[in-house]
Amino acid sequence: MNYMKVVGAFLSIWLVGVAFGAPVPAAPTSNPPVPQVEKSIDELITDLSSDRFKIREAASRKLWDAGESAIEALQKASQSEDPETSYRSLSLLRYLELHITPDTDPSVIELVEKYQRATSNEKRDLIDEMRKKRAWRQILKLYASEKDPELLESMSRTVENVALLGAREEILKGNSENAKAFLEMAPATSRTLLALADFHRAHGSWQAEVERALASDAPGAAAWRLALYRTNGDFENARTAASKAGDSQVAAMMAMLGGDPIPWMRRHLADAKSPALRAAISATIQSWEGKPLLQADLEPMTRLLASRDDSERWTGTGLLFLLGKPELAEKTYAELSPQGAFQYFESLERTDDALAVIGLDPQNPDFSGWASERFTELLENGEQSEKATFDLLLLGGFLDARGMTDESTNVFAAPMKKLSEESGDAFANLLRGFFGADADRPQALGIARRIGLAWAGDDDLKWDALLDLAFDEDSQVDEWWTWIGEIDPKTTRVERFDAMLALFDRSSDPDRLREKWLTLAWKTLDAKPANQRPELMRRIGFLAARTGDVETSLRVWDRLPEDSQSDDLGRYHELNLSAANRWEEAAEWFEKRIEKGGETGQLSRPDFHAYAASSLRKAGREKDAAFHDTMAEKLALGDATVCLRMGQGYAYGGDYPRAQQWWKRAAFVAAPPTENDPNEFTPSINRYSDALLEEQQWRQAASTAEALGLVIGEIDLSNAMPALLLRMRLKADLPRALSQIKTDRKMAVKILEKCHRMLLSDGSLADEFFPKIRQAGLTDEHDRWFEQTWNVVDAAIQRYPKSETTRNTAAWLASRAMRHLDEAEKHLRQALIQNPNQPAYLDTMAEIQFARGNRKSALEWSQQSVNFAPNDEIIRRQHLRFETAPFPK
Repeated sequence: MNYMKVVGAFLSIWLVGVAFGAPVPAAPTSNPPVPQVEKSIDELITDLSSDRFKIREAASRKLWDAGESAIEALQKASQSEDPETSYRSLSLLRYLELHITPDTDPSVIELVEKYQRATSNEKRDLIDEMRKKRAWRQILKLYASEKDPELLESMSRTVENVALLGAREEILKGNSENAKAFLEMAPATSRTLLALADFHRAHGSWQAEVERALASDAPGAAAWRLALYRTNGDFENARTAASKAGDSQVAAMMAMLGGDPIPWMRRHLADAKSPALRAAISATIQSWEGKPLLQADLEPMTRLLASRDDSERWTGTGLLFLLGKPELAEKTYAELSPQGAFQYFESLERTDDALAVIGLDPQNPDFSGWASERFTELLENGEQSEKATFDLLLLGGFLDARGMTDESTNVFAAPMKKLSEESGDAFANLLRGFFGADADRPQALGIARRIGLAWAGDDDLKWDALLDLAFDEDSQVDEWWTWIGEIDPKTTRVERFDAMLALFDRSSDPDRLREKWLTLAWKTLDAKPANQRPELMRRIGFLAARTGDVETSLRVWDRLPEDSQSDDLGRYHELNLSAANRWEEAAEWFEKRIEKGGETGQLSRPDFHAYAASSLRKAGREKDAAFHDTMAEKLALGDATVCLRMGQGYAYGGDYPRAQQWWKRAAFVAAPPTENDPNEFTPSINRYSDALLEEQQWRQAASTAEALGLVIGEIDLSNAMPALLLRMRLKADLPRALSQIKTDRKMAVKILEKCHRMLLSDGSLADEFFPKIRQAGLTDEHDRWFEQTWNVVDAAIQRYPKSETTRNTAAWLASRAMRHLDEAEKHLRQALIQNPNQPAYLDTMAEIQFARGNRKSALEWSQQSVNFAPNDEIIRRQHLRFETAPFPK
């Protein structure tokens, strides 16, 4: 018999029994109680070897109750020659080290016991079970004692999360020391070191830790210094620490954040898998070094354009677009994707190129003949002919957007009628595409409506099908269709259908049908008995929520009984409150959610504190806001994703100075991108780059933008849109040129001229290009380039006078360039006649008024824009700018 095994098994069973709350046997009730004298730790240790079982049991229980204060004595006792003392001490030590106390959940103790005997796969499952039980300390202790390298690696991320969750829970309880202990117990990875470093920053002990780290030569000291410097935004010292820690990737990343992208690019150059990518990175480095690009430098990319392998051709074209060389890439791109090239050219108002690329004569396009070929294919192959369907949707969208009603009728009416008769599935599939039922916006609503109404006629079954094709199968649609008929029984089905298109934001609504029918809906609702109103209000509320209508959403919410204010109805309620400047209520909304997390024992999102702080500050409650500021600081724990969300929380309340500080912190602590997980890096660097551009930190803005472009260049480019790739080049080259204005004006102007040329008539030039070069004092260049852009867009309007999007583009460009404002306003008023509630158009009108110096009018137009797009951050930020920013010059 193995005595050690028997004793070990006995003690294990005993400890589980104690944990389940098994009482120490009481004295017989017939005897009077004997006064108990508290024994010291040493006396209890002595009792572990008592001849009497009850005394040994009582001593073990009291030592267990004593907790950490008994550890030192138990460690000595574990070396005792007495077997009973030794094994009882060892078992108690094991439980105390795992923070298993008499109050620990018995199921957690059971999981810990199972872990001791489990296989590697079983251990992973047991850790997951412990995580559900929130047994943070036990998980961390078990992980620290684990010897299996593979298991340690596979569980690392889980255990990191455990440490952060446990720390945040302790912070919320006010137990900062316990929070720090969790972080110190975690495996010393980059993520947990950043969390611990940020803990010290938030708790005022950061400087002391830096001094300790600087004085230490111990293994890991450099990595600890690196974490400390990153959480404080000190990229210079962080770069030095990263080099000493042997982390060349983070060292290069810190250089990039500081305005020098070359180390970052050189590192990626060494890892690049293809000659074309290496050439693209080398070309970018040459540009930063001021060296001219030769044809030979681009040859590894241009060579791919002639490859027989389409994936290689996609890579070549994508990299050339990303380098700002559209003149070299466009031809091959058009061959690879005529439809994509059509959309690319059209977005730049190069309609002749767009028509030519799909086989139409730009000067005399035979739309009907072109479409007839596709309809023939559909008749032969049905809905399986995806290319023919896509081509027809493309042409339909073009004609509809350009306001070419007569042409679209001639092209589509007869063939669609024939298709409906001979291939019903193909007809339905194409009509659904025109309605855009599966998309955010209709592809060609004018065409879809005319064809759909003609097809449905007076056929009840076809009308049911038309509703499904236009709106997809949706119970809300059915409810509104029936209700409109009840509200006004005299309406025809065509009138009801038009009302539905307006109410569900599927049409541009020039006749303001949405406003008319909502007014009638409220009037009908108010005439109903009180007990019938909540259901109808919820119907209106769901409609307002899905289409973005702040005024209507809040009207519903305010009138609903509290028990009807469900989460599904109020999923955008906090956005609506902020859009309506109801900040007290917004603050209460978030504070309730923070409290709810505490009440249920579930950790609420840390960024709710940022939302609460920004709302309270808007409400004038600075002291209360400061409390949530502090909590946000403490709960972030160096997590880039949390920092991004904190920034969003402050942006929610228009506090962009604080928001940008959080976005900068996200960039400093973000993990470098990997093939499997670039997500944390990309949004963090993007936010930081935008903040730097706004602050006119030109070189750093350019450096970080190059890093973003590099991430794009390293992924599959077959789905990348050329216009977006060119805008990425603009995002990097605009600030790079501006950084050189004082030192090499000629080179700066050359770079800017290239930027303008590659996106000559793209509306994105209005966002930053024209305002920034005007602010830089390049007035002559600004005016010359703007006139070139204006002439192209104005010519497009002359050619397609009913194109509301082109008119808006012209107005947006003019408003940001502060030129041709009278013409811009005329264009926009025409667009607003056709689409009066379009948020982008309303925002453009606000921009025109702001450019004129009319703040009041700008805010009135902007408020309308916010009302119909409360979740659009750009529009919300524009509104804040109109409130507080100086007028542009």
